[in-house]
Amino acid sequence: MYTSQAMPESNTVKLVLADGALKKEFDGVLAFLTDVCGISNAFISIKMEYKDLIISKKGLKNLDTPNKIEYFKELTSKQENLIFPDINQNCHYQLTGYKKAFTFFAGFPINPSHQLISGSLCLLDKKNDKLNKKELKIIRQCISQIESTLALSLKNSELKSQLNETQIQFQYFIENSNEIIYEHTLEGVITHISKNFSASIGHTPHDVIGTNNATLIHPEDTKMCSDYLNTIKLNKKNNETIIYRILHKEGHYIWYSSKINLIEKNNQQFYIGNCTDITKFVEKQKELQAQKEFYETILDRLPTDVAVFAPNHKYLYLNPIAIKNKELREYIIGKDDFEYAKHTNRTDDFAIERRAKFNKALQNKETLLWEEHLFTALGEETFHNRKFTPVFNENGALAMMIGFSIDITENKKIEKQNKQLLEENK
Repeated sequence: MYTSQAMPESNTVKLVLADGALKKEFDGVLAFLTDVCGISNAFISIKMEYKDLIISKKGLKNLDTPNKIEYFKELTSKQENLIFPDINQNCHYQLTGYKKAFTFFAGFPINPSHQLISGSLCLLDKKNDKLNKKELKIIRQCISQIESTLALSLKNSELKSQLNETQIQFQYFIENSNEIIYEHTLEGVITHISKNFSASIGHTPHDVIGTNNATLIHPEDTKMCSDYLNTIKLNKKNNETIIYRILHKEGHYIWYSSKINLIEKNNQQFYIGNCTDITKFVEKQKELQAQKEFYETILDRLPTDVAVFAPNHKYLYLNPIAIKNKELREYIIGKDDFEYAKHTNRTDDFAIERRAKFNKALQNKETLLWEEHLFTALGEETFHNRKFTPVFNENGALAMMIGFSIDITENKKIEKQNKQLLEENK
């Protein structure tokens, strides 16, 4: 509710009052009212902090504030219509500086629904006058229009202010993020790239905007990136990331992971994406891969079967001694013995036994030894000494199970032959 107390001043209110379109509309309202009512002068004022500000007026060239009008204070304090056909007959009031010029005054409070803005609409004339019912009705309609316009303008200004604040926050987030935001045309011409691009790649945005992104992409990755973009263009959406290399200003390449989507602006399509420097990750992966290959080289040359299982008893690794057939050895990775038995058209008896031994070693949390009796796909009888050794992580959960096996078939044959010889010599 508007009172004689100072209304809170805000940047939003200032934005409303600075709106040239708003003043133009209010000038039109005053021109219409003064013409309909036959009044020479009028103004619209808004209450600001410690003062009332005239935001539109007709006539009244030298009037900069309504506070010069003594009875304006009563209008603002009572919030009621105040009409004096002849101010000179109301000796309680006087028009300081304007006493000789005006005798008619009519003031109407403006109270839009929003609490931050309230004000008044005032009409003044040098001749005595009265307002008839039709004129009063038109004034009330104009006040409703003014109130609605003020409330709408204030809401729009608030939204603009919030949007501007959001844009500033978003820009701050982008510039301080590890991710680079960029945009380029379907032809690859870079139209935008965030400033943090400089810290990662050496080039400034000014260096690359307007150039084709193909000049920065590693030659070996160019076709892959082109195919990736064509797929996005065809499907109109994308959930996949792509890993590629970008040329640093100093001449070396940086690894990036990027996700790109297709957008439309001003009836033109663009690719917009975000990318992250993953060079350290890639280098670490290469280091781990090198270590893996080193240890696998050693394991591949051990004269015994070696297998490594995931916690779900799926194969992670087998050396060539375990399965000599390379194609079959590659097939079994990520699978278990039940799938292996089905694939090789064998019964799953051995798979059932191995699963039971796997679970027992896990339950006892210690190495388990046993002798396994098998028949090959060709029906040949074989014997193996097998071992399951569980490996646990720092949390006590199973990280992997390592399996070892020694083929003792020849030993068994010799034992059988020796036994037969003993029987014959008895």
